[in-house]
Amino acid sequence: MKTKATPALAECRWFWRDETRHEWVQDGEPIDCRASIGAKVVTVWLPGGAVIRQHRPRFAATLYEGNYDHRYGRFDDKLIRYTLKPANP
Repeated sequence: MKTKATPALAECRWFWRDETRHEWVQDGEPIDCRASIGAKVVTVWLPGGAVIRQHRPRFAATLYEGNYDHRYGRFDDKLIRYTLKPANP
């Protein structure tokens, strides 16, 4: 039996890797993106039509705690960090 996904918001921030200082540097201001939280999958819709889907077993226990990272780019040198927030009803 499938469960219905819960709508949410994700505060998305973009970072790039500074190789000389060995740290992530934020690029621009954070924006709110639409998100959906299912039983095991979190989906975040980014501006421009890109979608992040991350599988999270037992995700409901830590739903709104902490940041979630998605690395991308040819050398994994870019990062999207998002924090989930409840959607307004």
